[in-house]
Amino acid sequence: MNAEIPRVLVIEDDDSIRSLLGALLEGEGMDAISCSNRNEARKLLDSWKAGEGDPDLVLMDLFMPGDPNSVRGVLEGAASFVEEVWRYNPRIQFILMTAAAGVPKVRWAADVVTKPFDCDDLIGAIRLVLEKTR
Repeated sequence: MNAEIPRVLVIEDDDSIRSLLGALLEGEGMDAISCSNRNEARKLLDSWKAGEGDPDLVLMDLFMPGDPNSVRGVLEGAASFVEEVWRYNPRIQFILMTAAAGVPKVRWAADVVTKPFDCDDLIGAIRLVLEKTR
């Protein structure tokens, strides 16, 4: 992790939420990179050399267009993406965001944030995860 400026990759399909998160993170002194889906994020990660420019944290919406209709199917798809990222760089942490009720805590996510979220609570969760990675 860059000791000076934490880098957060935001994966969110909703344009307004993605913009809000980018502005919120940058307002908190973080470097925010945004993608609208996991495929875009894969391409971005592939373009970076491991360890140089990697995000410290991925803030990822759980449900994306084209995902299965079941919570289990969505979690399996998200877990597959996380495994891909961890093969690339196992130090990258994840926080999930979801508007769905009853999404279980998963071992690969440092936290699960429910939408609509309180911005202060979200920043607190992000800072907590980033502090644990130092």
